[in-house]
Order: sequence, then structure tokens, then C-alpha cells
Amino acid sequence: MRSFLRGMLLTALLAALLSPQSASAAGKNLFLPRLVASSFVRALLVGRVKTAAPLCAPRVNFDGKWVEGEKPLREALQRLVARARRSRLRLRSVQVLTHAEMVRRYGPPPPRLAKVVKRKDVFALARFDRMGLVMGLQRQGRLYRIKFLSD
Repeated sequence: MRSFLRGMLLTALLAALLSPQSASAAGKNLFLPRLVASSFVRALLVGRVKTAAPLCAPRVNFDGKWVEGEKPLREALQRLVARARRSRLRLRSVQVLTHAEMVRRYGPPPPRLAKVVKRKDVFALARFDRMGLVMGLQRQGRLYRIKFLSD
């Protein structure tokens, strides 16, 4: 499973990096954020913190609490892995929305995330068999990284 996720991510990243796109076309294309969000969630569900951690920004907001640095981030992700295992979660779908679509469908962000959310962010909604996870992805260069998580 590890090599499959890594191969899938590398192939998609190379395709995205090598394809010529204008800035406006890149903004409309949600393939890369969808890939990052899906890979992140799948890595957590199989317990691969080492695979999930590089998909995160250097500073991540976990439901209103900031985590910064490699070791604290891995510890926070490990807690998510443990919670997912206890709940025996199974991923049903990952939907990616722009900021405008997210606000139009679900309203403004809750107070704990209001200062974290930016108009350029992309949102991923992971639906499990019993719960859900909202992820905010921030563009960093030509890539996207997980900036915040909320359930």
C-alpha cells in the first residue's frame, strides 16, 4: 500500500508540474488539491504518518490549535490515526471545493477557524462511514499542502 500511494502521488505531481497551465487555469483545476487531500486521508487510515506528514504545511491548525514542527506534527497525526482506528473509519468520498463554493454551500467558517481561512484556500471534505473531516489546503508554489483540519 505504501509504494502504491507514493507512486500515485509522484505520478500525479509530475504530470501536474510538467503540464503548462496559466495561473487562472491552475486555479480552476482542483485535481492536485484533490490528490493531496485523498492521499493524506488514505495515509492516515492505513496508519502511515510518514506519508501524511509531508503533505502538511509547516504549521497546521488542528481544530483551532496550532501545531508547528516535525515532531509535534507527527504526534498530532498519530493521534488522528489512533482515533480513526478506534472508530474503524472507512473513507466514502473526498470532495474538493473552492473558498467561494464552500461559503455558498455551508456559510462562513466557524469562529475557531475564521482567522485561518483565506480566500485562496481550497477545501476538501472527507466523508467517512460515520464522520467527516474538513481540510483546508494552501497553495505553496505549484503544490498544495494541508493547512488546517477540523471535524
